[in-house]
Amino acid sequence: MKWFESYLQDRKQFVMIDGVKSVVKDLHFGVPQGSVLGSILYSLHISPQGEIVRHHGLVFHLYADDTQPYFAFRPTAAEQQASSARIEACVSLVDSWLVRNKLKLNRGKTELLTLSASHRPRPPIDAIQVSSERIIPARSAGNIGVILHQEIFLDEQVTNTCKTCFFSFQEYS
Repeated sequence: MKWFESYLQDRKQFVMIDGVKSVVKDLHFGVPQGSVLGSILYSLHISPQGEIVRHHGLVFHLYADDTQPYFAFRPTAAEQQASSARIEACVSLVDSWLVRNKLKLNRGKTELLTLSASHRPRPPIDAIQVSSERIIPARSAGNIGVILHQEIFLDEQVTNTCKTCFFSFQEYS
């Protein structure tokens, strides 16, 4: 057990910009990034977040430090109101849990995407409230390199992939 304590204790941090080193600060929380145990310990640390999401009847995907809760509902006014309340309650509890556990919800990267086929009525969610932020549904959102469009079109994904390819070709010509 001593080896594990030594792995987490007496850690320090500084920043170096243009050869100038900042003041060295003690780290009281967290694990070394890029370490063998870092991702495992982080996953263990945030695992209670999954219970919060499941408690609200949502499922989720985790990728690194991103949590993506989701669920299906019918595009009716009644279900929209209940769904908005469910999402808001879930995100609010996740946010509180993160704060208590020395983590932070990045509200600037928080997105809401409602997906439906173009021939079906749009889910009528106008926005959700996350603390003091009003999150308006996006037309599209990135998910681990794939751009998802609200009407499940692949146009933006194809365009983005083509741009990346042409940029790469120009570098080599």
